[in-house]
Amino acid sequence: TLADEKNAEDEIEMQDKLLTFAQCLRDNGLEVHDPDFSEGSRLAMKPIVKYIKGSESKVEEITDLCLEQVYGTPNKK
Repeated sequence: TLADEKNAEDEIEMQDKLLTFAQCLRDNGLEVHDPDFSEGSRLAMKPIVKYIKGSESKVEEITDLCLEQVYGTPNKK
């Protein structure tokens, strides 16, 4: 059905954006792995952010930059 196709497209787009986000973090000097989609796209982002190594301010700055580049919105606190 059309709804199923839309959900599949949303899932693919979400995965693409998460992969782009992870690559952006690496491009800016953070050591992160690609997301693991075996548990679903929504759960895939948490491990990326959870295991980032680096100073908190540097990690926050790079994360905000990549959120803005990939998703168009900075991280709101």
